[in-house]
Amino acid sequence: MMKNDILITGGHIIDPARNINEINNLRIINDIIVDADKYPVTSETRIIHADGMEV
Repeated sequence: MMKNDILITGGHIIDPARNINEINNLRIINDIIVDADKYPVTSETRIIHADGMEV
């Protein structure tokens, strides 16, 4: 996947008390966890894991 500028900068914030590894179908965009169905990944999207590593 290309690491271009972040196109999506908002989304639904998920309760941080939940274990991110147990949450399915979510993507972290610009340090915000968003619903993947509402914010699909495009070539302009940079995905960042909870540990800060880019995909």
